[in-house]
Amino acid sequence: MDENNETKVSTEESETPVEEAPAEEPKSEPAVPYSRFKEVNDSVKSLKKELEALKSPKQIQGEDPEAKAEKYLTELTEKVLSRKEEAKRVTEQREREDFKEQVDETLLLNPDVKRADFIKFLEKDADELGVQNVGSAMKLYKRLEEATKGASDKTKKEIASKPGLPKSDVSGKPDYSKEDKGKSLGQIASEITRAIK
Repeated sequence: MDENNETKVSTEESETPVEEAPAEEPKSEPAVPYSRFKEVNDSVKSLKKELEALKSPKQIQGEDPEAKAEKYLTELTEKVLSRKEEAKRVTEQREREDFKEQVDETLLLNPDVKRADFIKFLEKDADELGVQNVGSAMKLYKRLEEATKGASDKTKKEIASKPGLPKSDVSGKPDYSKEDKGKSLGQIASEITRAIK
């Protein structure tokens, strides 16, 4: 009777006639506990949020992708520059040590050359003259020193060979006779002219 009432109620509510379905026993679905349902439902919701976040690449983990890329490139550039600076520093230090060793070896072979003078020559003149290594610089330094010494010796000899000016035996003070003392030059000249006449 209940089925007939339900059918009547549903027909009364809707104006279109509802076909009656053969009465079947409802299939019993396995019951899921609420805690498991909540767990699966929460996981589905979080996966949907992740999917939406991946579909819209505007912000990844709170940062703009361009800013993240710029930050990465900046850090990478700094690393590369610091490596280059370190390599340059190491290379320069090695070159200085090699140069010092070459200078020391060259000076050991040439003990007549003063270290300070040779270093000064290397700093000032070697680059201007196009010297490439320390050995060549030492040869050039010796040649220049010999030329300079030869020129100064030659100049000294030339000066010494020039005739000298005659030297007087006078001590620098005029020798007046006792008669002329206290007289002016004009008075002495007039006396001499009178004596000649």
